[in-house]
Amino acid sequence: MPYTRPTLSEQRQLARADFQLHLAEADALLRQSNVRVLADVQAGLIHGLLDYLAWIVEQILPDTAQGVYLLRWASIFFIERKAAAKASGAAVFTGIDGSVIDAGTPLQAADGTAFITSEAGAIAGGSAEITIEAALEGAAGNLDAGVKLQLSEAVAGVDAEAEVAAGGTVGGADEEPLIELRERFLARLREPPQGGAAHDYVAWAREVAGVTRAWVYKGEMGAGTVTVRFMMDDVRAAQNGIPQGDGAPDYSGDLALVFDHIEEARPVPADLYVAAPVAVPLNITIGDLNPDTPAVRAAIEAEVKDLLRRDAVPGGTIYLSRLIEAISVAAGESSHTLTAPAANVAHGTGEIAVPGAFTYV
Repeated sequence: MPYTRPTLSEQRQLARADFQLHLAEADALLRQSNVRVLADVQAGLIHGLLDYLAWIVEQILPDTAQGVYLLRWASIFFIERKAAAKASGAAVFTGIDGSVIDAGTPLQAADGTAFITSEAGAIAGGSAEITIEAALEGAAGNLDAGVKLQLSEAVAGVDAEAEVAAGGTVGGADEEPLIELRERFLARLREPPQGGAAHDYVAWAREVAGVTRAWVYKGEMGAGTVTVRFMMDDVRAAQNGIPQGDGAPDYSGDLALVFDHIEEARPVPADLYVAAPVAVPLNITIGDLNPDTPAVRAAIEAEVKDLLRRDAVPGGTIYLSRLIEAISVAAGESSHTLTAPAANVAHGTGEIAVPGAFTYV
């Protein structure tokens, strides 16, 4: 039988009855009795200990362990929390030919994100492309090509403004949330490594900093091939989580990071292809919303975005019933009519649903 933990009130009654049984001449039931006070104090202490024991039980089970206990559980299976990582890439400098940009030259984006050059270079033909690295770890260091960077210190013969080169800066990631570590750890328990099974490719992809979801497809590019698609929901939020970079044969950007990691990890010589899912915006039209307030609209949009993160997969289907449910559970929503889409939304090979436009009529 499962253990039923007494409430604090029940624990007090048990303690008072126990005192009453063993101290026959004392009345632990009298409100002003010292014995009753002692019984209630003991009950409070026992209740606190039961709280602690209940917490301990969660730590000894891998699916409910928290904090350092979750980290230790995962480490037993050689799964480590993904550390924050610095973004890197290249910047294009312009100026007078022969002007030198030293390694360690600081730059800064408009939002304050700081970078430094990781090598020295010289202007030739009016420009120079030099590798740069974010000064701090984090997803904020991932910038698109063409973003302007300001030199933090004047460099003789070099223009004060540079820009991020083709391919952008990639690889920056925040420390892995514990909830994602738990997902990877439980996947390892449920699907042990098999030296190249489909779930092994998913696990290898998710070991890369910033990767939140991954899928594997066998034979998509022909016999003996494996295709991996993945998302970077937190790193590439501005692109709806779609990873950036070029695919086969000359991998670059986010795709290169995942390709290189899987190539190093896998023992099976299948031909590997890594690709970004193709974003297909899911436009939604809602009528008769009650109440129709900015707060309710924001709650609906948050719920739909959360649904797509859970349900959307490349080549998958977004079910109308799931959309209606997500809108209905939004905080404050009483009723609505989902006008569009009017049916389940299917996607082709490699396509994935991402949040589109929300229209209210």
